[in-house]
Amino acid sequence: MMTQAPRHYDRLPMPHKNPLLGLAAVLICALLLPGAAQAAKPKQQYYVSVGDSYAVGWQRMSADEATVTKQGFADQVVPLARRKGYRLKLVKFGCAGATTSSTLNTKGCPAAGRAIDGPR
Repeated sequence: MMTQAPRHYDRLPMPHKNPLLGLAAVLICALLLPGAAQAAKPKQQYYVSVGDSYAVGWQRMSADEATVTKQGFADQVVPLARRKGYRLKLVKFGCAGATTSSTLNTKGCPAAGRAIDGPR
């Protein structure tokens, strides 16, 4: 006659048999979930636009008129990158009319040359 092997799983604490163990498991999961969600959040990425009129969005409207717009190169890069899955924030530090020398030797940018939404 065969005997049955002992059933060790009967000796394991089961949540329905020990309510405190079940409560402890639920609390541990509740404490760990916000941390996991925070860890999965991607870091903010930036597209920093530095330079002259290309960086600012300066465009000639006619032979006698030019203005700063939100249709320059940098303004077009962010939506194009978004279509490819990137989530970039545009920060414009350009100055229309800037040269290498003026960028290195001058502090700030004249109001007329600043980018729309750029730092003052």
